[in-house]
Amino acid sequence: MQTAIQAIYEHGMLKPRKKLPIREHAKVTLIVQPADPVSKTRRQFPVSKKLAKVLIYDDSLQEA
Repeated sequence: MQTAIQAIYEHGMLKPRKKLPIREHAKVTLIVQPADPVSKTRRQFPVSKKLAKVLIYDDSLQEA
């Protein structure tokens, strides 16, 4: 079974935001990814709703 959950990292521990569907003492594999990776890796700047729609939906802006 694979499931994605959100957790908070506090005081050196990951704390799930919801109860996990696994038994006590079960071994698991974690893949850690920031919840908002764009804000951590790229500079953000404000854009209007109109410009955002163009950037998202305008097919002419797609790379060849």
